[in-house]
Amino acid sequence: MTLTRHLAHAHIGVALLEKHVTGGPQAVEFGTLVRDFLAQGGKHLVVDITGVEAMNSSGLGMLVGAVTTLRKAQGKIVLACVPPIVQNLLTITRLNTVFESYSSVEEAVSAVQG
Repeated sequence: MTLTRHLAHAHIGVALLEKHVTGGPQAVEFGTLVRDFLAQGGKHLVVDITGVEAMNSSGLGMLVGAVTTLRKAQGKIVLACVPPIVQNLLTITRLNTVFESYSSVEEAVSAVQG
């Protein structure tokens, strides 16, 4: 899991999640990354989930927690490159109404930079 600042927009971060997103220590790490990003002046987060092969309810909870944290800071979180397995999970849980999804990181960055 990595979080980098966008080169052209320092207030936008891009987090890369891969493989199995199942909460636990990963959720703690992700929460810390989000809080540190906000503490360093970040505002909006794009989560690139291209490489996610599996996600469970704890993984979803990790993302929902980030939504709450970012909204409290007047920021926003969006998803990029959502694989079908995750899109199905978002649809089943109706979280597709909470998360905006974009087909590429660039498209997601454009959506939050305004």
